[in-house]
Amino acid sequence: MPVHNILYTSSQIKTFGTIFSKQLLFFFTGLLYESKYKSLENISRNTKYNGNYAVNFIIGKEFELGNNGKSRTLGLNAKFFLNGGRKYIPLNREETFKQHDDIYYYLRAYNNRIDHVFQMNFTASYLINRPKVSHEILLDIQNLTNNQARINEDYYKSDNKIEYDYQLSIIPNFMYRIHF
Repeated sequence: MPVHNILYTSSQIKTFGTIFSKQLLFFFTGLLYESKYKSLENISRNTKYNGNYAVNFIIGKEFELGNNGKSRTLGLNAKFFLNGGRKYIPLNREETFKQHDDIYYYLRAYNNRIDHVFQMNFTASYLINRPKVSHEILLDIQNLTNNQARINEDYYKSDNKIEYDYQLSIIPNFMYRIHF
């Protein structure tokens, strides 16, 4: 379906401050929004990105270790993310299976959403400060809870079935950084 004159509107943005005190970090943001477009028929519709909300919450704590608490630092951080799922164009399942091709209900475009997406990330870092260089070892785990929200619907001709794509599963990252 051809689309022109895409309009994005943001209705309300709420951000609640950042606190950093005694090596404790707290950060919260919330976003309420609408993402729409006007079709050639002059009908206002949702876009696929109209999740309507997004929420982030970050909390972290640093612990000073070693001589006078200045040579080494242990950091523990967690990030929580929740947003409304993407909107999608539903497949006309009966026609899709009959014709072995993707047949969509374009008049129902972006009325329904897949799953809401939740993700929790965790990072542990160990920083060693030296006069000319600092060394940092990090363990960063993305999607710690291994949430598997559906993010897309697809028809697979080879299997003649409809399946879903899911958000990425748990991803552990181990890193070593040198700061000059």
